[in-house]
Amino acid sequence: MQVEAAQRLGLSGKDTTVCVIDTGVDISHPNFGACSEGIRGRACRVKFGFDAESDSRDPSPRRTDTAEAGHGTHVAGIAVGGFPDKLLDAAGKPLPYQRGVAYEARLGALRAVNKDGAFPGEYMNRALHKTTRENCDVNNLSLGSFNVVPNPSYRQGMEETAAADILTTAAAGNDEGATTLGPRLFGTASPASYPKVFAVAHLQNAANPGSLVEITTPISTSSGLRNMLVAIQRADTQTSLASLCSPSCDSLPLPMNIHLVRMGAQQTAPAPPSLLAAALGSVTATATVQCGLKMIFDASEYKKGQALLLHFEPECKFYHTAPELWQYLRAMSPALVLMAMPSDNDAHTGALYYKNAQIPVLWMRSDDGRALAEQLAFRDARSMPPLQLKSLPGATLVPVPDEQAGQPAATSSMGPAFDLSIKPDIAAPGSLYSSLPNSTYQTWPGTSMSSPYMAGVLALWKQHMHNLGIEQPPGGWINAAFTAFKNTAKPIKYGNSSLVWPPAKVGAGMVQAFSGIVTNVTVTPAELLMKTDGTHQQFTLSVTNAGWSDASYTLGHQPAVTLLLTKSWYNQAFDAAAPTAVATGVERVVKVPARSTKVVKVGITIPPELKALDTIVSGYITLTPVGATPPSASRQPLSTSTPITLSIPYQGTSKDYSTVGTPNSLALFVPALPDLHALAAQLISDKPPLFVCDTAQRSGCAYSPDGVTIAADSPIPGFMFASTLLRPLADVKIQLWSSDWEVHLGTSASLGPAPASSPFRRTYLFEGSWDGSYLPMNSAAEVFVPMKTGEKYRVKLELWPVLAAGDKLAGRKQGQPMIFTVNEPIVMLADPSKSASTIQVASIGRDGRGGRDGREGRRDRRDRRD
Repeated sequence: MQVEAAQRLGLSGKDTTVCVIDTGVDISHPNFGACSEGIRGRACRVKFGFDAESDSRDPSPRRTDTAEAGHGTHVAGIAVGGFPDKLLDAAGKPLPYQRGVAYEARLGALRAVNKDGAFPGEYMNRALHKTTRENCDVNNLSLGSFNVVPNPSYRQGMEETAAADILTTAAAGNDEGATTLGPRLFGTASPASYPKVFAVAHLQNAANPGSLVEITTPISTSSGLRNMLVAIQRADTQTSLASLCSPSCDSLPLPMNIHLVRMGAQQTAPAPPSLLAAALGSVTATATVQCGLKMIFDASEYKKGQALLLHFEPECKFYHTAPELWQYLRAMSPALVLMAMPSDNDAHTGALYYKNAQIPVLWMRSDDGRALAEQLAFRDARSMPPLQLKSLPGATLVPVPDEQAGQPAATSSMGPAFDLSIKPDIAAPGSLYSSLPNSTYQTWPGTSMSSPYMAGVLALWKQHMHNLGIEQPPGGWINAAFTAFKNTAKPIKYGNSSLVWPPAKVGAGMVQAFSGIVTNVTVTPAELLMKTDGTHQQFTLSVTNAGWSDASYTLGHQPAVTLLLTKSWYNQAFDAAAPTAVATGVERVVKVPARSTKVVKVGITIPPELKALDTIVSGYITLTPVGATPPSASRQPLSTSTPITLSIPYQGTSKDYSTVGTPNSLALFVPALPDLHALAAQLISDKPPLFVCDTAQRSGCAYSPDGVTIAADSPIPGFMFASTLLRPLADVKIQLWSSDWEVHLGTSASLGPAPASSPFRRTYLFEGSWDGSYLPMNSAAEVFVPMKTGEKYRVKLELWPVLAAGDKLAGRKQGQPMIFTVNEPIVMLADPSKSASTIQVASIGRDGRGGRDGREGRRDRRDRRD
């Protein structure tokens, strides 16, 4: 991502301030200069601290022994950490490149979390106001939750910082359900979904720090006879031996015997209820492989406190998360478990999201784990003494498998934004080694880690701009930063296809720190938002060359993989075989003289075969320097003379997004597609696409063809409406009708926007519940009246479309609502005045790791299973 190249320019973030609003920061950590409140030594780089709860200057976590409390310390370390404590290899030499992105920047440490792990609007607005008063250069917000539109409780603070031209990065969110049920479209977290905020997606690293594992006897491996093996998880420093393997791994009774246990196929048997069944209803179990454990050693020889090597056969690789396995391991009480997975890809994934930290575990590189398992089995068959673990002598960098390196994490939340504008904005590494309270360090994954990486890059850029004597770029800091870094971001190849990942997953692409900092050529607008009426569109690009040399580029087009909206609910959104948009006006050379601007016109067309589908269409217009060899191909170090390829993301739809219910409208409800998933199709085809249910059944909205009666003693008297929406709605209103459909009695107040459904789930149309109150027809005053107790009513729903950003730019107005008739009658027996609505605030996961449990991408509370 070019950070090291940018730092070689002499950039370190010096004289800039990065402000981290989070769970608090342990400012006494050596990573920030070992500061203390009221005593700031020369090494201390904390400019100020602030606690939004107490309005004090102490930003420390309330407790430093919880993972949640460590989140802010970890985030701050990525952005500005000095990393004086280095990871050492077996020879005692530091591993390469160990420091924060802007390692000499000042830190503003702000705590805005309450005792429940949430970030209330009141606290956030105080903290954001503090950053404007302290003249922060960059704000980082590794927090939030899914909200259909940007969280309104933060609006005051977000607008204040935008008006102050403070650069802001935020975590795009962690969609934990994506690893099992599939990615949720329109799922970017808030506040990342705010305009003028860099919503940062999570990319996998090229390498992660791991541990050397020394055994007493050399064994035959794929790279020869070795007794020094590699685990991909543990990473320690001189002053702090802390990791998921700590403290147990810091005091192992070495040497210790290693015993082999295999997780392998035993028989074909009924499977437990599937995730899909839990999401949509009970199903009949299907046949699958039953995996079980087999000890490859004499049980009488095993003593508690020794090491186990757990070797997984390919068909059982997913069982490393099974609760029964961890119950077995706890009963065995090993001092250490070595995980041997079928592939490095499986091992990296397992280590990244390992949650059972009560048992010390190292995830072996797959070749080493396999070789160790074979040797242990060989020795057991011949009654030879077991191998022994001799030591864990140091750290090492372990390459991430090619299928993961540089690719977006499955859990990184997807866009696009509510109005079809591009979110996330950019992508950055998100599995990073950084500081934790009590002078410790650890690797954590998630968009919470990607966001401060981008914040550090922006601090380097702002330092560079100041070095050039630029105090205020034309259009302001925010606009200039968005243009520079979106232009220079690198589209990311999608698998083995000729396509790239769509902006809805990675924004403008992989951040290129060096290129974004030094580029003299920029293109505006930095993104192209298409009209959604299906017509050919022509865009005007302004290519500005601020340098002293002429520049020539070849215009090109890089289509992204098409997102099939109607298949997204079935976890088949990405289709590399589907048609893509066609660009015109490309494949030509554009010359831009020095110190001038060249206007270029390009066209984007939706071909007829694409118009027949319901899709999100996207890609990139590219400007490749004429005659340039890409840096990755030339293998030459980056320099200020290195040609820089530019790209501009575009996004639209194959049908009209700004209307609902018309022949040309983009599909709204999930269709039954049994060829894709027979069970899921069956579970939605036996119910209407939208139906009413009792609020008291919120944990499971049950459909009844006889309608819904709210009981007199209902604890939450009110109605909710469940649906499977493919895309969000701008607003929902309820028309109340007489039981015979003859009289339209009135209409409810606006119930707010409705979210798109996650794969294999139904979604509630609005937060809280409708208590049945309505504004009577032809009412002279806006006085809402309640339904009559015990009387039967009918309802129709007004489903208002979202006006797409591209359509708004073209001058279109919001379309008319679709009127959906709910056939089932409703009756209210309870007192509606007791109705209660839930209010959602941004929250963090209980383990606070920004990726382990979806702390900033927690699924919307409306997104329930039934």
